[in-house]
Amino acid sequence: MKSARAFLLLALAAAGLVWFHRQAWPTLDAFALALDHDRSFQQDFLTHYWPTGHQILTDPRPVAGYYYTAFFALLLAPLGALPIEQAAPLWTLLQLATLAAFVAVVRALLRLGPAATCAFALLLAASHPVLHNLRWGQVSVLMAVASAASVLALRERRSVAAGVLLAFAAAIKVYPALFALLFVFRRDGRALVAFVLGTLAMGVALPVALLGPEQWWAFEVASREGIVRAQWAGGDVNSQYFANVALRLGSLFFHHVGGRALGRFFAAAGVAAAIGCGVLAWRLSRRPQADRLALPLVALYAALAFVVRTSWPHYFAWLPLAQAALLAGCFAPGPGPAGPRRALAVLPLASFALSSVFGFRWFPDWNAYSSYGAPFVAQLPLLLALIAILALEPGKEGVSS
Repeated sequence: MKSARAFLLLALAAAGLVWFHRQAWPTLDAFALALDHDRSFQQDFLTHYWPTGHQILTDPRPVAGYYYTAFFALLLAPLGALPIEQAAPLWTLLQLATLAAFVAVVRALLRLGPAATCAFALLLAASHPVLHNLRWGQVSVLMAVASAASVLALRERRSVAAGVLLAFAAAIKVYPALFALLFVFRRDGRALVAFVLGTLAMGVALPVALLGPEQWWAFEVASREGIVRAQWAGGDVNSQYFANVALRLGSLFFHHVGGRALGRFFAAAGVAAAIGCGVLAWRLSRRPQADRLALPLVALYAALAFVVRTSWPHYFAWLPLAQAALLAGCFAPGPGPAGPRRALAVLPLASFALSSVFGFRWFPDWNAYSSYGAPFVAQLPLLLALIAILALEPGKEGVSS
């Protein structure tokens, strides 16, 4: 009876969410324009991914605005061989397939039942960073899926698979390499070796074999130089990098535009906070509960926005995973009194409220939402929850087998 009632509530919630989306964004153009500047749906795919994939085998150079690896460009080559009118719908289908994979991986990682799995799917459908990822045709959801799948494989003692999955993500974008710290924390040498070898095989050996060493190196250098030349990123309100958010908030609330000295101070503070996130991840990884392997990943993900200068809203596509992991932990049986642990549920719920489309719609427009650093702020309750978990659950620490 309880199960039937739960599915009925979920069905009503799904219908309400569909109605909300339709009322807010009746067309794709309206959706694209409401979530960010310009009105082109999947603009990053249209203007950066497809053109680079289209020319990678004949003219291996990144187009302007392509800041990824040659490996990713080669993955895009089959789509680049198609007319853009055919490639764009296929990319949309791949995006939807990635979301389905996200649900499947999180279901296995958190051991969710059918009702909880449906609730997580709704969490994804209501997440602003996830929709922002879809709007731009980005790969942040793919990064979240690959990193979560790596943690799942690590828990299941499939070390080689864990290393290769994370290597796949790191061969596309550099920042998932940070999550290899989980292998170090768990003292899993096989996973670490598999990650290093997998990254070299996918990120270096394969492009060198297909493009040649000189052209591969020229591609990577041009891509990195493009990032360095993109000075506009620091002044873009979409940047959720801690120092940029802090400076913007100072301007919005105190009408004070910080200079270089204040910017350097916030940058240094961000580095210190990122190190703190790393220490938190290490402490969480030492907990004896094997199911807590998702929580160190959350702590490392939270470190990114303290040091990565772009950190666009879609970078926070990992938030639904974090919110689900913490909510599951709050209501699952565990050591210590249940009352305080359940009270912690208010923190991931607050994170969801701010990072959801409902929180997004509370702001006047996307510019205000990003200017106030809402995606960045949405991760702070999660960090508080992780710290509280260590405080509320005393016990001997050790690497679970």
